[in-house]
Amino acid sequence: MARTLLGALLVLVMFIKPSVQVIDYPVIQGVPADREICKNGYYWDEFQGDNCCSYHQCNEDHTEAYQRFCAPPLVWNRNASTCDWQDNIPYCIPENDTCWAPPEQRRQEQPECVANITMDQCCQVGEFDQVEEGKGLLFTKVNETHYIYHHDRWSQKCPDNGTFNLDTCCCDTGRHAMPSCLHWHFDLFVRDVRYNVPMAEGGCRFNRDLINEGVPKNLPGFSLECMGDGRPARLEYFSNAWWGDEFGIAIWFRCVGDCGDGVIYSNGQAATEKTAEINPTIQLTIARGGVRDGADQATFLIADRLSIKTFMKTVDLVVPLEEWNFFMFQMKGTKLWTFWGTQETHQASYDDTSLLDLDFRFVAEGNTCPLKVGDFRGTIDQLLICPFVFTNDEVGKWRQNPNLFPEPRYSFVYRQILGLAAPPSTSTTTTTTTTTRPPRRRGRKRRRAEPARKRDI
Repeated sequence: MARTLLGALLVLVMFIKPSVQVIDYPVIQGVPADREICKNGYYWDEFQGDNCCSYHQCNEDHTEAYQRFCAPPLVWNRNASTCDWQDNIPYCIPENDTCWAPPEQRRQEQPECVANITMDQCCQVGEFDQVEEGKGLLFTKVNETHYIYHHDRWSQKCPDNGTFNLDTCCCDTGRHAMPSCLHWHFDLFVRDVRYNVPMAEGGCRFNRDLINEGVPKNLPGFSLECMGDGRPARLEYFSNAWWGDEFGIAIWFRCVGDCGDGVIYSNGQAATEKTAEINPTIQLTIARGGVRDGADQATFLIADRLSIKTFMKTVDLVVPLEEWNFFMFQMKGTKLWTFWGTQETHQASYDDTSLLDLDFRFVAEGNTCPLKVGDFRGTIDQLLICPFVFTNDEVGKWRQNPNLFPEPRYSFVYRQILGLAAPPSTSTTTTTTTTTRPPRRRGRKRRRAEPARKRDI
């Protein structure tokens, strides 16, 4: 009986075979190279056929190099030796699609893909949003963490300890761009107090004013004082970051002396001899009041990476720049909220970009630059970046005590996974201290008879 079943299984395996895809790519011939030209692994050479979208990659021995092409719409940045956005490379303007590869090296269409689910196979999402059949490349699941790509011989491991999901035909890592609020209170260290995200202090230093001890006033603490010498604090976490269409950022600031106009935070970069100008996707600037009204002003800007969609808001500050002011910006879809004021009072403004265009919505994202904080002569405190918006009541509570702010529903679960918090209890119980007493006997308690006393005669 066992031999019969074994023979049947062998015959079944012979007929059921995984689908094999064969794509004939052209063979790219290498060109001679040396260590001098391959000092960083890549180089650009016009005489070897490179254009705005191509470059040469060296092998491990630095003896040969092969021409590569950036993925559209990226172009080659010669200064950074990497593929970059076109708006960062003003000298490169591709004329047509042939910039990214000659026609003989480009795959004109996705290959046909038929996966065998019983063999733990799936198709990469291509023209049809299906994983069993359609157009795309074939993936085979080896185990929970490994897969085989296309017709490779060796398996690959999912990054960040992820698991391969046949339903989506990709690795699920479970990572979050920002699980909860990031908070820098600048009390003698420049790291986020919740997830330990670092910030380079640059030319800024810790300051404690005996008259005004930072924010909030009723709690002891320090602030970060910047000199306005072109060396602001830098938050590398903001570089190439992405938060989606729900985002909030808030900060406290005040001037020291005659600070003049300045930048509270920005991820823009001015043009230099070697690098092109990079427009900011988020920025907050301050300006001294004009002759007419005399009120100090703050201007907030948010834009996409191509600077096609831009929103700018200028407000008059409640108090002069020599006193502590806060500025908070929040967005959710097409709805934008702006709050500014002091610990005692604040003002608010609401805008809806859908009134201008139904598709006019922002996505909070960074560019290739870090977020520079404190590029002016003054002090900053309580920088807060959140993946959700506050209500009006929550803004009022945070204004009075910036150390207190709400949490999203899923943040506690994420912190629990990281081991930053104890798991919540499912029910509320009250623990009381009691004294243990022996159980009481049932029935009527009988009185023990006392021995009779002798009478004195």
